[in-house]
Order: sequence, then C-alpha cells, then structure tokens
Amino acid sequence: MNLKIITLCTAFALSGLTHGQPSGGPGVLDKTPRQAEPVEIIDVKPGIELSAPLTCEVGELVEFSAFASNVDSLVWEIIPKTPDFRVMAKSRVAFFSARPSSSGESFRLVLAGAKGGEAFLFHQVITVKGPTVAPSKMQAAVNLWATLVPKAENRSAKLRAMAGVFRQLAESEIEVDKILDATAIANSAVLNGDLEVWIPFLDAMGTEIDRLGDAGELDTPSQYRKTWREIADALDILAS
Repeated sequence: MNLKIITLCTAFALSGLTHGQPSGGPGVLDKTPRQAEPVEIIDVKPGIELSAPLTCEVGELVEFSAFASNVDSLVWEIIPKTPDFRVMAKSRVAFFSARPSSSGESFRLVLAGAKGGEAFLFHQVITVKGPTVAPSKMQAAVNLWATLVPKAENRSAKLRAMAGVFRQLAESEIEVDKILDATAIANSAVLNGDLEVWIPFLDAMGTEIDRLGDAGELDTPSQYRKTWREIADALDILAS
C-alpha cells in the first residue's frame, strides 16, 4: 500500500477517537456528565376527568375511572340511588351493574372534587339497555301498596326492615297458625312511631294475603315460606 495513503488513514482514525475527547489523549473516555435535553413541562390543570361509557347492558359490570383527575379529593353520587354501585381505590374508580328491572332507565353519575381551594363538579348520564323484565305479580302488588304511603319518612329503610321480617319468618320453623300474628307484631315493631302512616300499606298487604289464603295458596308451611320470600324480595327491590 502507498505510504501516503497509510499515513492519511491512520490520521483519520486517530481523529475519530479524539474528537470531542479531553486533552488526556486519544481513546480516553470522557466522564463529563451529559447535559440533559430541555424537556417541556406540561401544566396539568386541576379538574375532574372521567372515563366511562354512555350506555351499558343489563348485568354488565361497568367501570368508571377518574384516575386522570387532578383533584385532592373526590365524592361520588349516582341518581337514582342503587345498591349496585360501589366506589373503590380511594374514590378514584367506581363500578356499576344494572338489574333487569333497570332496563331503559338512565342513571346520572355526579362527581365533586376540590384542588387548591377550587371546587369542581362533573356529571354524566349512563343509559341501561337490554331486555325489559316484567315485574312479578307480587312485585307489582308491593309497588302498588307503596303508592299509598308517598310521604312516609325513611321509606326505603322501613321497606328493608319489613323485608327482613318476612325473610326471617320464611326461614323459621314457625307454625302456620302463628305466622300471621308474628308478622303483624314484627312489622309493628320495625315501623315503630311511623305505624299510623303505614296503615294504608299494611291494610293493602293484609287484603292480598287474605286473597291468597282464600285461594288455597297459604295452606301449608312451604306455601307460606314461598310467599313470604316473594314479599321480602319485592320489598327489597322497591327499597333499592
């Protein structure tokens, strides 16, 4: 190889090793910390961000995620109230599932939060889709009785308390000839000072129970248990 070409190649190689290096000589690693590239800092504005669908199917488990929200605290509310709504993960996520009876119904989800002394409010409507299930005969009857006490205080709590009475007696071994008196006494106890307000409801219930008895549908313990469970379920659904 030509001596001049060898000399030029060697010089080129050495220049590549020493480019950008300190004066310590070729091949010496530069330990000087690399300067970080400037990074644009995005200012995340305070507020509520919700990831949620606008519709859901009956029985579907729906997740409402507020993890992207920039607030110090969050309070959730769903209207109308339903026992099938749960808030978790330090109020950053909620779950919802609709019953068949809610088909076609819309629920309003409301979130309230605060950041740096500023309050924020967010709301979204979710509509339940799916087959509409007609209420049972007992459910329809209980719904009708409830219209007789529209101004009763703590109505949902009282309905759940009466549901507990019917369910407890349905699971007991009480004799048939004593179950009516036991039911009346227990319902009077749970209604307590509101008993007078609930008399129209109780009278309508008594009329239906008498009708079932006259039709031969309350002759055996198993018939009573079945009917009492149906009443308990209907009361619980109405209270939800």
